[in-house]
Amino acid sequence: MVDANAPKLEPERLAQTHLIADVGNPFDEDGLTRLDLSGAGELVIELHRAREGVAPTPGALRDVSRGLATAVARRFVHDFGREAARDVLVRATHFGWSRRFPPRPGIPSEPVLEWRFVAGDGATWSMKVWLRDAETEPEMGPVVAALRYALESASKGELYL
Repeated sequence: MVDANAPKLEPERLAQTHLIADVGNPFDEDGLTRLDLSGAGELVIELHRAREGVAPTPGALRDVSRGLATAVARRFVHDFGREAARDVLVRATHFGWSRRFPPRPGIPSEPVLEWRFVAGDGATWSMKVWLRDAETEPEMGPVVAALRYALESASKGELYL
């Protein structure tokens, strides 16, 4: 089934296209790990922690994705490769962007992966999935594995997904 809401990859704007993955919570001890893969082949990896004095209120949690409630504690830049980045971005267009986040009562500590696809023209798609589900999905699993490998390589095992 084709997702009518799926992002379209525009080859002429590939370098300006990004796939962003957030896992974790900046208010927790391990923080939030953000991976930002550009179509140009650069992977920026950041560990975000809550800013001093910011409490985990609903407003602060909404501000996390905009960077207002967090500060970057660690940052790494990795050469992912232009062709590998293109392959990942093509795969990401098939993620099923219209689906709803499924609740799982009773498992509050299971990691959630938040994807954002930012097209070259600035249009943005976002979705949340359980990390365990993403790892086993045919389209997402290889993307998670590739990003995890690059993250571990770039941070020399200091950060994880």
